[in-house]
Amino acid sequence: MSEDTCDDLEGLDASATHVANLLTSEPDGVKLGIAGFSMGASVALYSATCRALGQYGNENRYPINLNVAIALSGWLPCSRNLRDRVGASQEALRRASLLPVLLCHGQVDDVVEYKLGETSAQTMYSAGFQNLTFRTYNGLGHYTTVEEINDVCCWLIAYLGA
Repeated sequence: MSEDTCDDLEGLDASATHVANLLTSEPDGVKLGIAGFSMGASVALYSATCRALGQYGNENRYPINLNVAIALSGWLPCSRNLRDRVGASQEALRRASLLPVLLCHGQVDDVVEYKLGETSAQTMYSAGFQNLTFRTYNGLGHYTTVEEINDVCCWLIAYLGA
């Protein structure tokens, strides 16, 4: 795991495509979000970048209007050159700046190092994801707590409404 490498772009595109395809069956007017834990969090963050760019890594069109992305104990794969790719398009920069993203990470995670989560948040923010919230939890390893889930619920209410 590293924020500087692109592990298995084909697999990431397949996962993000599968999730997006599930969401395409939702009725019009429904706000769409993707959330995940660990590798699922990485798919959620990767999906957020696909939404901003308007396409997957394989250059196929990203098909949904993603309204929020939530990542717990994960990292952003394929982050190298993200700022350049988003910055190359005013539309991508606009979409990135409007997309609410919540990234939560425990400071003692022994599976996905805290530094990967922290660097992922910094990378996304510097690439134009200005509506990104990074929450850290002292003493939290690679699992969730009631405090973290309550924070996710409050964040969702703030961004999507009750």
